[in-house]
Amino acid sequence: MHNRGVGPRVYAPSVTQVDARVVLPADEAGHLVRVLRARVGDAVRVFNGRGLEFEARVEQAAHEHVEGLT
Repeated sequence: MHNRGVGPRVYAPSVTQVDARVVLPADEAGHLVRVLRARVGDAVRVFNGRGLEFEARVEQAAHEHVEGLT
């Protein structure tokens, strides 16, 4: 699937529905904050590896913890 310029794609295997609160695994959170330098308010594409993908906004961002909501 094409990223459509929304922001980085992040893997969240536990997400099962689009309107769910997303808490990224620690390794994904660290990569998003340290390497991709995501900040609160940034758009990301969340996918679960089973066909679900949607846009979300970062609401909380720390090196080991990132939360967002669609």
